[in-house]
This record gives sequence, C-alpha cells and structure tokens, in this order.
Amino acid sequence: LKHLLLDCCPSLMYLFPSSLQLWELPELTSVCDGVLPSLKNLKVKGCPKLRKIPVGVNENSPFVTTTGEQMWWDSLLWDDETIKHWLLFRNRGPLLPHLATEG
Repeated sequence: LKHLLLDCCPSLMYLFPSSLQLWELPELTSVCDGVLPSLKNLKVKGCPKLRKIPVGVNENSPFVTTTGEQMWWDSLLWDDETIKHWLLFRNRGPLLPHLATEG
C-alpha cells in the first residue's frame, strides 16, 4: 500500500482505525513505522513475517485485544516487554490444520 485516498467521508472522525484485521498476508513485515494510538482490536491470521505490532499503551490506554495464532504471538519482537501486559491475547489456532506443521 503506497497511497490511501479518503474522499467524501463526512462522518470520519479518526484516520487511524480502532479495529484492524490482517488476513493471509504472508509477506507483510510491518503495518506502520509508529503506533496506531486508537487501536483497540487487532486480528492477525496468516502473517508469519509480521514480527512487530503497532501498539503503544500506557496507564491511560485501554487494553488492546489481539487475536491470532499462538506461534505468531510467541515469535513477536517487542521494543518493550511490558507492552505485553497491556494486551489481551486470544489464540485462534492455525487457519488450516496442516499449516500448523509447516515451517
């Protein structure tokens, strides 16, 4: 994605989403360079190269619900390990049973 055009969205209040779903993007390595401050719900499936997620949380932020595969969650890299304490992870398993054994 190089360009995003938003036109005629009179009700749009925030540019950054509160919910983001990423499905079957095997070459995706990054969502953005920073964080998505209004992100509350992230669902990831089939994105094995995505090693960092765009969350930045603090005491004033709500928990971010993150749904994905356990192997993906365990492979994430963290700039600050304490961020994991502000995330609610839900394991949804692999997309298909045979994908769990492929490396």
